[in-house]
Amino acid sequence: MYSGKFNRRIVILRATRTANAPNEWLDTWSRLAIVAAKRMDASATDTFWAADVAAQIRTRFTIRYTPQVADVSPQDRIAYVGRGFDIVAVRETVDGRNRCLELDAVARADPIEDVEP
Repeated sequence: MYSGKFNRRIVILRATRTANAPNEWLDTWSRLAIVAAKRMDASATDTFWAADVAAQIRTRFTIRYTPQVADVSPQDRIAYVGRGFDIVAVRETVDGRNRCLELDAVARADPIEDVEP
């Protein structure tokens, strides 16, 4: 696995729960890591639910395993080119001598601001 495959920069975000003045819990997202990744669109599906129609874009990001990203989970998010992705699955893989994490993610409808690498 040569470094040319990892030609994207993604930001992995982790939520921190805080309470505001009326004692409501809010998630604030902060940077866990900025890493090089390989991106591959896995599928695009349309979902029909009652009268709502929603499109879903599934993307797989592959990153190198490091202690900094060892505990990435579906509770985390990915920011890539101003767009947010919810992580739905994390798999550990081995390609040759390199250990990697595959992050399956679904694109969010809302944009993410101020987290560009």
